[in-house]
Amino acid sequence: MQSWFQSTLPMKGATCAPVRMVWLRIMFQSTLPMKGATLRGGDVAIVINVSIHAPNEGSDQAIIFARQDVKPNVRVSAYWLYTHELGKDSQSAACVLENVLLWMDEQNKIEARRKLEPTLLERRLLHMVINEELNMKQIALRNHKGVTMTKMYFKRMRDRLGVITLHRLAALAVERGWVKFQEK
Repeated sequence: MQSWFQSTLPMKGATCAPVRMVWLRIMFQSTLPMKGATLRGGDVAIVINVSIHAPNEGSDQAIIFARQDVKPNVRVSAYWLYTHELGKDSQSAACVLENVLLWMDEQNKIEARRKLEPTLLERRLLHMVINEELNMKQIALRNHKGVTMTKMYFKRMRDRLGVITLHRLAALAVERGWVKFQEK
């Protein structure tokens, strides 16, 4: 059994995201059982979400997935968040959509900041280069990583921050205050 309700016709597309299918399973028996012959009467599960807002362009799902400025995994998480919040019945679908879009913007800001600053592990690796003057093999041993993996961490940092050499990366880390230089 499937049911949906829409109060107004949409201009382009339909609001299909909040509407869920309703499954109904009932067992029928023509005669009365004797001494517990019937195991279970049947399961009835009915979930109906009704959206009365009609978008100007497409469904709420389409609006979330149309955001090409965020990573695909963030769009999928945003849609899961949207459906979860809709199930709470505490806010309207329009309000939930607005909050999810704000959450997506916040995820963009976090990603942009991550691209401009090293992670905690990367700061520790930089500290080992700058203050402890360790080479790649020593850093790898200290962190229980392979030398190749350690070199990859530094290459990713250099690529992300737009520097070519390890020396320039170290200078940038000290300039921006990610690592404090300790004079000996």
